[in-house]
Amino acid sequence: MVQKFSVFDIEAWGKNMLNKYHLLRELDFTKDIDIERSGIYFVHSEKKYLEFVCKVKEQILFNDYISIIGRTHEQEKDVVIIPSNSNLQIFEDSIKRAITLIRKPIKLNEVDIVLISFMVSDFQHDFHIRLCNQDYYNWMCKLKEKTMLYNPDISSRCIAYCFNNKVLSVKSLAGSQINRNNYILLPINDKNIYQILNLKKGFFKANLQSSYVYYNELIQKEDQYLYFSCNRNAKMTINKLIYGNENGYIYLKPLNYDNEKIHILMECSGRPTLEFFCEVSRQWKIIEDNRLLKLNHQVQLRISMHNGDKIYKMFILKDRS
Repeated sequence: MVQKFSVFDIEAWGKNMLNKYHLLRELDFTKDIDIERSGIYFVHSEKKYLEFVCKVKEQILFNDYISIIGRTHEQEKDVVIIPSNSNLQIFEDSIKRAITLIRKPIKLNEVDIVLISFMVSDFQHDFHIRLCNQDYYNWMCKLKEKTMLYNPDISSRCIAYCFNNKVLSVKSLAGSQINRNNYILLPINDKNIYQILNLKKGFFKANLQSSYVYYNELIQKEDQYLYFSCNRNAKMTINKLIYGNENGYIYLKPLNYDNEKIHILMECSGRPTLEFFCEVSRQWKIIEDNRLLKLNHQVQLRISMHNGDKIYKMFILKDRS
């Protein structure tokens, strides 16, 4: 039996449930998940709930980075972006800068989620992450080749996420025009940042905060490219960059309860669905509500999840009788 409860009604229901069933175990999201097979998820450090992010479509590697200004180098599995003086005659000052592009486009008909895990060395300086269109990307590449002056066409558009002084601003740029009507502040309390961009629904989320920043009116209906920049003596270290899809799976490590009829209780929000692998049909099947799962051998479970779905608790129970 799989029963799903909101965080509001689980406590009242739990007392009656434990009178009827014996608790075999509570699953530990830090130990009982098959990380290699599962999509991307976070386990909240204090509250211990699991939040699903995405199914991995592609992980962006160091060879996919193009350094326009400054230095971009690989440090173990991380990518470090460091400002330096530039000989490009496009700025009217001597501030050190770094600009790095990702050569692989974000195809909006294939990619729903972009996950960027990064660290910044000093929040007193600006760090930009931008989504830009093909025109903007081409213009930046010509800057690197020194075949284009600083005069982008008005069709060159991007959305800029600027991290400065522990806040985030979101703004749109069209050529040299900056639209500050979309200026939004979001507190950032840590130098380690997980940024989730949902390109399908048009919202931004950072560091597992419960609030979202919607920017869907800024999204262009064309493939996008990623652009990173920082300045002065600050540096940006990208730990993980993933293109993904909203729907995916969390795989649990195999369970072993010989000759047991178990019930599974899942306290969750969103629409997680529990499935088991049927050895007879060699297919994954949904475990319907009020259905006993009889185990005479090892069983493999997985949970179908959607971006933003949360699982607060999972219990394995059996009848007291």
